[in-house]
Amino acid sequence: MHRRLWLNDPDCLMVRRSDTQLSDAERFSLAGAIATSGGMGMFSDDIARLGPEEQQLLRETLALAREVDDGGTRGTARAIGLLGAPAPAGLVGRSEGAALAFLLNWDDESRELRRTLRDALPSAGPLPPRSALGAAAFETDAEGFVRASLAPHGSVLLRVDGRIDLAVFCDFDGTFAVQDVGSTIARRHAGDRRPALWERLSRGELNAWQYNMELLDGLPLPEAELDAFLRTVELDPGAAALVRWCEQRSVPFRVLSDGFDRNLDRIQQLTGVRFAYDANRLWYEGGVWRIAASAPDPSCPCGTGLCKRARIQAFRSLHPGVCAVHVGNGRVSDLCGALAADVVFAKDSLAEELTAQGIGFERFSTLHDVVEGLERLSAKLRG
Repeated sequence: MHRRLWLNDPDCLMVRRSDTQLSDAERFSLAGAIATSGGMGMFSDDIARLGPEEQQLLRETLALAREVDDGGTRGTARAIGLLGAPAPAGLVGRSEGAALAFLLNWDDESRELRRTLRDALPSAGPLPPRSALGAAAFETDAEGFVRASLAPHGSVLLRVDGRIDLAVFCDFDGTFAVQDVGSTIARRHAGDRRPALWERLSRGELNAWQYNMELLDGLPLPEAELDAFLRTVELDPGAAALVRWCEQRSVPFRVLSDGFDRNLDRIQQLTGVRFAYDANRLWYEGGVWRIAASAPDPSCPCGTGLCKRARIQAFRSLHPGVCAVHVGNGRVSDLCGALAADVVFAKDSLAEELTAQGIGFERFSTLHDVVEGLERLSAKLRG
């Protein structure tokens, strides 16, 4: 139910070794549970008093928790044997291309753990597990069982990396959705200011995100009116098929949008098509819009609130050798993503810009065309 009805709250992370009644084993167990749940990362230790090992544990815990939280549309963590025993045997969490298995000794005495990962991680990747967070050491026997000596309240956190050959990143406005949500709202509700701001953008006086801030931050658009508009937004005829194709083949799929999270969440509810995404933030405050950039890259000339090049490069750094696909239709943020990708599906102004720059791409009309292209690309990668 994480990010459906609540945010998982595994309680406050404590990594300090002094002024605590937690043993070292219990510190790592607490960190492992928080990392694998993908929930809120709440922390109250005095960072200035932490040693190098404690700081490293903090960084790694929050990084893993963020990875699990980002790993799918909603709710990627599961308790092992939740209803079959007084307490679950541990947790499993999934990220893009990896799985975590957190196995816990609830007892007040040490015990030997021997467990298969097949039930906890039935579709884990082909690579052998490795330890995460510096938790208890383990070994795997000839039958594939994990063996570990666990201290009282100790644990082992295992990471199983799968091999990712292909990943798909898709623009939203005008690509995954037929309409450009942000542009339509701007034309309807800020049309009087839009021409002058567009001129400033064209002259280079504003970058793409500054243009958004001038145009949309503080927009007095009632929530009910926004919701009424979002009900009219249509997804591309092939949007659901594209998501389904990727899910069936365990190909990571992610929408990269320089639009806004609130709108994408609502459109998912209205259409029933679920997808992982990165987008800028939108919330209401005093009856007006407030917006914030989610992942800008000052070094990139795109000037957007969410740099698609940086997001694709970050994924590639975790999965060297992956074939990154970008699907888009615009000449600003989508061009940025296209230049970082190995294969590009393009239409509209993105296709025009890539043609002008002499950069190869595959033209598409609907996302059904992209699915057909991915099928050919997947066969080529396999063969």
